[in-house]
Formats: sequence, C-alpha cells, structure tokens
Amino acid sequence: RDGSFSEATAMVLRRCNAFGGSEVDFQSGLQAAQAWHRHLLMKCGSLDAVWTFLLETHASHSMDGSKETSKCLDLFDLQDTLPSDMQIADLDADRMWVVLQLVEGRSTWDYRAFVSAMQFIRPVGSLLDLRQRLVQWYHSVPGAM
Repeated sequence: RDGSFSEATAMVLRRCNAFGGSEVDFQSGLQAAQAWHRHLLMKCGSLDAVWTFLLETHASHSMDGSKETSKCLDLFDLQDTLPSDMQIADLDADRMWVVLQLVEGRSTWDYRAFVSAMQFIRPVGSLLDLRQRLVQWYHSVPGAM
C-alpha cells in the first residue's frame, strides 16, 4: 500500500473534526435536523413526497424566476425550507446544515443522498437501529466497533 487514506477513512476524519470535537455542537445540529425531518414528514407524508416538495420549493425560489428541473439540490437551497415557526436558533440551523453535509460528505444532494441523510438523522429506536446507524456512519462493521 502507498499509505494513503481510503475515502471512508477520510470521511470519518472529516466527521470527527467538523465541530472541533465538540459533541454538544454536533448534538444540537442533529436535534435541529431531526426536528426539520419530522416537520417535513408531517407536512408531506413520505420521503418521496418530501423530495418532490424540496425540488418544487427550490424551483419556485430560483434566482432567475425560471422553473428549474434539476434533480439535485444544494444544501444552501434547502435553507428556504426551514420554516420560522420551528423556532430553531440560527446557530443550531447552521450546525444542522453541517451535520446534513457530513452524512454524504458533500453539499449537493441527489435523491439517493437525500434518503441516506434522512435515514441517518432518524432517531435510533433499538439496538438493531443503532448497529445499522454505526455501520452506515463508519461504512463497515469493523469500523463501527
């Protein structure tokens, strides 16, 4: 081997360093993301309907007024979907976008990346869910250990 890090190792390092090691900042970002996720699911009913809503919201807010038909969204575009009635502090909202970007390691999402992020921020309900989450986070069972 040439001693270079694998892509999975690099992603784990980015995730660990994203908040300067502060678990409190990560936790507040994750909680804000979970609140946003619950809000969107209550509004739309399913992840497919949420994705369609996000694409339509982005198209209606496009800078030039045209209805953009892109099947990818930048996290910056999603900030328009954070309603003021959710009462998420600006700092927590910023942390939320960082957490969401870390899930896939990029700020532009296609449908697959969106579903992966939504599955990641879903609260853990059992030990099996925790195991699945850790494997998703670390990309392998040995990495999760």
